[in-house]
Amino acid sequence: MGGNPAPHHVVERLTWEKKLGCFSNRNGRIIAHGGDKMKIQGNALARNVTLAVLTFSMICAIGVHAQTYKVLHTFNYTDGSQPIAPLVFDPQGNLYGTTFSGGLSGRGTVFKLSPNGDGTWTESVLHNFDSNGDDPEAPVVLDGQGNIYGETPGVGVGGSYGTVFELSPNSDGTWTEHIIHAFTNDRDGTGPNGGVVLANGNKMYGVAEGGATHLGLVFSLDHISATNWHELVLHPFTGGADGEYPGGPLTLDSSGDLYGVTGGGSFGNGTVFKLAPNPGSSGWTKSLLYTFDTPDGTPNGGLIFDAAGNIYGTCHEDGTYGWGTVYKLTQNPDGSWTETALHEFQGYHNGDGQYPNPALVMDAHGNLYGTTAEGGSGCDPLGCGTIFKLTPLPDGQWLETILHEFTDLNDGGEPLAGLISDRAGNLYGVAYTGGANDSGVVFELTP
Repeated sequence: MGGNPAPHHVVERLTWEKKLGCFSNRNGRIIAHGGDKMKIQGNALARNVTLAVLTFSMICAIGVHAQTYKVLHTFNYTDGSQPIAPLVFDPQGNLYGTTFSGGLSGRGTVFKLSPNGDGTWTESVLHNFDSNGDDPEAPVVLDGQGNIYGETPGVGVGGSYGTVFELSPNSDGTWTEHIIHAFTNDRDGTGPNGGVVLANGNKMYGVAEGGATHLGLVFSLDHISATNWHELVLHPFTGGADGEYPGGPLTLDSSGDLYGVTGGGSFGNGTVFKLAPNPGSSGWTKSLLYTFDTPDGTPNGGLIFDAAGNIYGTCHEDGTYGWGTVYKLTQNPDGSWTETALHEFQGYHNGDGQYPNPALVMDAHGNLYGTTAEGGSGCDPLGCGTIFKLTPLPDGQWLETILHEFTDLNDGGEPLAGLISDRAGNLYGVAYTGGANDSGVVFELTP
């Protein structure tokens, strides 16, 4: 907690994972959880365990490669500030995102980063938000025609309670904004969050976190004419076991089913739900997949699936140490789901991250990558966040490796969004603070 990391030749606190044969030191570079643990404390033991540390660190480091962290763009407020949402690629390899503030009016921007042949990237501001809607917190999505869609959560056009917008490219390189839907805080909800997901060229889905007549909802928007979109409420949340205040983004599977998370539930810690369109008729059927209890944590949105149909996500807080978890949901033969905590974050005082963000990434080998908003040893007092990797081991345990600890200096700080990856497995994300102008950065990490 605070201060500089211990020198590498001093063992201030050493944990031996007997089952896995792995160590974690105070700086949290390699950490394993689960099984029977023996803790060895005190600097006086350092000399006696040096050989063991070297031997077992070699075992733990199998499959761990050197990684490269690179800042692609540093915001200067005029071109945006405080990026808070995950990025998205287009087919040409350009990156798109939003900033929560900054820009010409100080209300945020939509930006594009284009790669140059020399390894640098060029930023273009596509849209400066104004009184039509501001402070975007959600990622954007692109359709096949190059149009961009997104959300603003606060007061927008006509005093609305959030908007869904479209940006269309013009022949002269400018972009035109269209408000697709302005929420009224009535039956259509209020406070859209997490971003929309496109089902095809004429339909999108999202969640609103509140409303005058319910506790949030899942909605669809249907493109019924060139300039007209129609909102339909698919499920209004009623609280209690049903859940409340859903968090986005939703996840759409190949069958057209939607998956998401809520707060509330029977134990007050949230739920994971599924919405399936009724075959041959209108309406949707909601299924409750899992209800979180206090030890589990409180789920974030942004679920992902593996090839076997298992669901992975993060809980922003709680868990054994109170700093959040990464979990897996596995379906049982009777249709129920079992939750397994793959990693429980130990927090900055143990060199680990804390408060994991949504939007995990899984590579072809089944490794998981993500970010934590705080933690790590990069800065005081609570740490400025981390990029982590979880590697599945043959015995069912998962090994955490810290790939980067943010310093809140030129590399940025407080990554409040998850990651995306390109075809080569490189990871991309944003940091909310730091950078040369303390307005945040866009980064790339080669794991």
